[in-house]
Amino acid sequence: MGATGDKTAGRTSSRPRRQRRDLEFEKFRARLFSDESLLSFGTNEKGERVCYGVSIDKLSKAIDDGKF
Repeated sequence: MGATGDKTAGRTSSRPRRQRRDLEFEKFRARLFSDESLLSFGTNEKGERVCYGVSIDKLSKAIDDGKF
């Protein structure tokens, strides 16, 4: 027969485990999107305010200022 570890040795998880750097990136991304001064906004065809994402120019200035 064998040890119980033999049965699970060949199995692989369908979902990979999150790595530490993934969590660090998620935290960094949350910081970027929580600071509204870094975001680029516009209006869509309906006239609604939409966020286009983080502005590279604003992010560069924030890095130079020591925010990140």
